[in-house]
Amino acid sequence: MQTLMKFRTFTWPNNPTKCHVTQKCRIVQHQYLNGLWCTQEFGYAPRIYSGEGVFFGDSAKANLYSLLSLFREGGIGLVRHPQWGNINVYPQELDYWLEPEENCIHYRFSFLEAPI
Repeated sequence: MQTLMKFRTFTWPNNPTKCHVTQKCRIVQHQYLNGLWCTQEFGYAPRIYSGEGVFFGDSAKANLYSLLSLFREGGIGLVRHPQWGNINVYPQELDYWLEPEENCIHYRFSFLEAPI
């Protein structure tokens, strides 16, 4: 049996078709008046967990509104991902659109990793 992805109280009816993790290093460069410069590394920025998928069937709209309401609440929540495990995150973005398919809502999301 496939493990389904969860965010707080919402369980995806079918896992997103794509999931991405973005990890960036915080680097700043300073240039001095004499033309020299220095580079400082400030460690890693929080990871961004993102993905996209499709809600389909008679419950597509209800699934979208359930997830949308959790994004609107804000605050830290727990994502349970089949491969990544449990991650504390802030909901960052939920983008959704319709295409000429019946009972089908495409979506894209992103979560910002929260400090442990």
